[in-house]
Amino acid sequence: AKALEIMMDAHEALKKGSIFTKKGRQRIDELDKKLRVNDNALNPGCTADLTAASFMLALLCRDIL
Repeated sequence: AKALEIMMDAHEALKKGSIFTKKGRQRIDELDKKLRVNDNALNPGCTADLTAASFMLALLCRDIL
């Protein structure tokens, strides 16, 4: 439930123009603050790193396997 909420918040920031508009940057700032409450409990940093590394390995290994 929380992941979907965060995903929708990120999608809203993209729809508002992301870093390219004032409204988009405001939504990103709001999302950043939301992710940092409760000792960064919602911050996807580590999970995002693992996901990115997994995708990279899959891309690199697809020609090997």
